[in-house]
Amino acid sequence: MYAKCGLLMRAREVHNELSLQTIASWNALIAGYTHQGKCTEALDCYACMRNHGFTPNSITYACILKACGITQQVNIGKAIHDEIAPKGFLAKDIVLGTAVVDMYAKCGLMMKAEEVLEDLFPRDVVSWNALILGYIQNGPVKKAFECFSKLQNEGLSPNATTHACILKACGILGERKIGEQIHNELVGQGLLKRDVVLGNALVDMYSRCGMLSKAESMLETLWLRNVATWNALITGYADQGRSKDALKCFRSMQTHNINPDIVSWNALLGGYAHQGLADEALHSFELMQSDGMDPDPTTFVCILNACSHSGLVDKGEMCYENMITAYGLMPVIEHYVCMVDLFGRSGDMDMARVVVETMPICDDHKAWDALLGACQKWGNKRLGKLAFDHALLVNDGDAIAHVCMENICITAAIREGE
Repeated sequence: MYAKCGLLMRAREVHNELSLQTIASWNALIAGYTHQGKCTEALDCYACMRNHGFTPNSITYACILKACGITQQVNIGKAIHDEIAPKGFLAKDIVLGTAVVDMYAKCGLMMKAEEVLEDLFPRDVVSWNALILGYIQNGPVKKAFECFSKLQNEGLSPNATTHACILKACGILGERKIGEQIHNELVGQGLLKRDVVLGNALVDMYSRCGMLSKAESMLETLWLRNVATWNALITGYADQGRSKDALKCFRSMQTHNINPDIVSWNALLGGYAHQGLADEALHSFELMQSDGMDPDPTTFVCILNACSHSGLVDKGEMCYENMITAYGLMPVIEHYVCMVDLFGRSGDMDMARVVVETMPICDDHKAWDALLGACQKWGNKRLGKLAFDHALLVNDGDAIAHVCMENICITAAIREGE
């Protein structure tokens, strides 16, 4: 009871006080942690259960496999798969089989996920959904359409989750015709009247495909709308550089008594950054904070990009420092790339180099690519060669690095010949 209500500390206390612990009591605790997103605690609880001599059942395994997928603990997940496969659990428990597929898909091991699904019998739509979503998240996205066809060829009917996933794939790949076909099917089945997720998926699909008028009319005709519906349209306008329309949509959402969330604000800020409208971005950033909304890492990527495109080096530096000191957000690779770009665009190559050489993230080429791009702009062949070499050490197939370095050499040769 406590676990289902989210009172996990109390649930753990009660469980520890039980004179007779059972696999059911352990499962309730593990499921509670997993459901609340506390997957590390769920895995710890599972280890504790095994140490106490309890043998997991299919419910235990399904919960832990879900936790493994969320936390990317593929080694633990694979060990569980290897443990249950010889016992024949997968042949008779579709829920457990689907959990294995989902775990591998969430960990990005798509060939393994598909291999497990092919061995499942019978398969159901939930199993296929796990694989379809995996391909959308990890690629290649076009494989999601192949799975969608196979699902139907097996006589299974797509459910709302299937349709929402395929609509997302349509948006990513710009497959508007397939998206419109699914739209017509959903209308014919009357599903849009009672499923906000499908409505949101359609608005998002049309927005991603650049059909913003269609996306807006879609939003206006939906019976059910929430903040995610509006966010899809705001993001669509922002991605197309139509910041005025994004702002109009942002305000319209509020007149419909729907308060913006962090995704809404970030979409608006991203639109301003895309167009180099730093003043508007910084003003919206202040409004967001006065509205009681704390920024997240994406917020600062937008703000730093806006400062970079507008040449506001001092303001960008201040925002970067505030991100760490005032909000306790540690920089990730995207923030380092922004700072390299900020200094690089202004011509401060020494500071750009300091950022990329002192960042703790060593296995990503994006910051070196940003430095290389700045070297191309300013014709700095010496530093460009250094950045090029480092970029290839991290990723020897870095096409951006090769193009930038070639352009630097061509420009240098032209200058030397003048």
